[in-house]
Amino acid sequence: MKNNQILTIIILFISLSTFACECAIIGYTNENKDNYQEQCIIKGFEDADFIFYGKVIELTDREMDGYSDMFGWENPNTLKEKIIGHFPVFNLKKIYKGKSLNLSKKEIQVYQDWSICITTFEKNKEYVVFGYLDQEGKLKTSICAPNKMIDSKKHLQVFKKYKS
Repeated sequence: MKNNQILTIIILFISLSTFACECAIIGYTNENKDNYQEQCIIKGFEDADFIFYGKVIELTDREMDGYSDMFGWENPNTLKEKIIGHFPVFNLKKIYKGKSLNLSKKEIQVYQDWSICITTFEKNKEYVVFGYLDQEGKLKTSICAPNKMIDSKKHLQVFKKYKS
């Protein structure tokens, strides 16, 4: 009986790890623990097609295909209430990278692929967003990008020194 319990616990831990979100941007080690965030930002500036600073003015989750399927909400009234913040519309304030992508609109939509590992944005909050242009020309980001909510001018200064 005791062996069965131990085996059950081991299987449970192994299966739980399959639900973890993992990004292999830069490995976290004892050697880089003091400047890990800075290294992620530098890598983000190297890899991203676009980087901008903006304020979330609208969340359009319920308007995206697959939204009700992803979260199991089939009642239209429930969908109106449940907006998680995966597909934000930003009021663009500053472009750090990607000026050639014609991000000249004042409002831009950012998309993500449906996944359990997805970045959540909050309405009326400001962010620096890192992303890429997909094959359809949509601006996309992911949980692996070093996106950052900006609470103060000090937070924003960190990104300004890396802009290209």
